[in-house]
Amino acid sequence: PPTIQRDPNEDNVNVIQYYHITLTCTANGDPLPSVSWEKDGLPIDTTNSRYR
Repeated sequence: PPTIQRDPNEDNVNVIQYYHITLTCTANGDPLPSVSWEKDGLPIDTTNSRYR
């Protein structure tokens, strides 16, 4: 089965406006799981320079 490690290990994270935060997700499995990110229920465009 797939394994997923998140940091921070929270379902919801609050950040003060204009502060920076790093969210990581490491997923392993066979086949390799895909990871997607959402904000307010909408997909995040990870090609946007705002999100690195």
